[in-house]
Formats: sequence, C-alpha cells, structure tokens
Amino acid sequence: MKNVEFQNLSGLEMNDGQPIAISPDVFRDVPVQMEVLVGSAQLSVQEAESLSVGQTIILQESLSEPLKLILNGQVIALGELVAEGDYYGIRITQLG
Repeated sequence: MKNVEFQNLSGLEMNDGQPIAISPDVFRDVPVQMEVLVGSAQLSVQEAESLSVGQTIILQESLSEPLKLILNGQVIALGELVAEGDYYGIRITQLG
C-alpha cells in the first residue's frame, strides 16, 4: 500500500474555526453522465447466450410509457422520443 500526499488547497482555510463557504457555481462545469432509458427486459443466462442478429427482444414497457431521463443514476425527468435531424432526442414531459 502506498502513502498518498495531498497538496494544500488554497482558499479553503478555516476562518474562526469555520470553513469558508464555496459557491455552488464552482460545480456548474463538472461533467455528469446522462442516459435515456427506453425500457428493460429480464432474460435468463441461457436466453442471453442464445441471442442472434435480427432477433427481437420485447421490453416490459409499452409504447405509451414515457422514457426515463437519468442523470448520474437518478431519474430526473420523463419524456418522449423525438428526432432532431439524424439524431435521437428526448422531449421533456415531466420534471422531478
């Protein structure tokens, strides 16, 4: 196991025993992972091993159910699939 040394972080010095507040704006440019979940299916290992090109897997969700917009593993919105030129998109229908 290696020892790790951390550099002192300037601007985080204690002030009268209290940490200095950091503005939430500091985090605005931090990248987050966004995904859109269309649906899911449950397969046995045997079924997964026997998948072939051209085979259709029926998802548990119906066509009328909204898609889930997931940000860092948390559902943050629901929406519907749209096309924007040659790309898929999601139109937000519900937040939260």
